[in-house]
Amino acid sequence: MSSPLSRFHSGTIWTPCLKVKLKVTDRGYRALRKFPRLLSLVSDRVLITDEALAELTSVLLEELNLCETRVTDAGIPSLAELTRLKKLDLRRTAVTAAGVAQLPAALPDCWIMR
Repeated sequence: MSSPLSRFHSGTIWTPCLKVKLKVTDRGYRALRKFPRLLSLVSDRVLITDEALAELTSVLLEELNLCETRVTDAGIPSLAELTRLKKLDLRRTAVTAAGVAQLPAALPDCWIMR
């Protein structure tokens, strides 16, 4: 079965922003590789975990909303690879203060909400 995101392809999105409000899981995030110019991704309340974050490293994200997802400190290394991030929302996740403290060195220009 295909992912809900697989119905999109790089020629059909006019804005570099994608708001995910579908029942997308970690596996569905593989489809985001097709959007290397995606700048903003709103994934609040989506059933993703740290595994999905590894799928985002090839995307040029500047804004990432992970509010109310299942992301934890284990996803910090993947988030640290998103060096173009300007805004990161980790509110209501299992990411700890210690996990967030690892990010400023890798993401010096990023506003991190927790």
